Amino acid sequence: MANLCHAVTLALTQGRSGGAYAITDQDEKTFRAFTSGLLATQSVRAPWLSVPRWMGRLSAAGMEALWRLLRLTGAPPLTRNVLALIGNELSFDDALARAELGYTARVTYAEGVRELAEINVSLA
Repeated sequence: MANLCHAVTLALTQGRSGGAYAITDQDEKTFRAFTSGLLATQSVRAPWLSVPRWMGRLSAAGMEALWRLLRLTGAPPLTRNVLALIGNELSFDDALARAELGYTARVTYAEGVRELAEINVSLA
């Protein structure tokens, strides 16, 4: 959260109008590692099994069709768009934010996860 707040402040005070900046903790993580760490702060263990892509695509397409057919409100629990986001590794480059805003991460991912875990413990 500290990195995001820092980046937003920099963008508001030094950013270009209409500019978009990717913000990172400046250490690379896979989606699974990133979300597993966040879940752990809430004492939730991430599932260790994976579903093959073809099965995920088939399930998502089926759910979308079912929602359309039955005219259900809201979004299905899994869509092809969501699957495209969670089913592929994405990389974000914060070079523009570093160059234009002078952004550098204030805390590492590990420090941020520790802070979240401490907040969770103090709220329990």
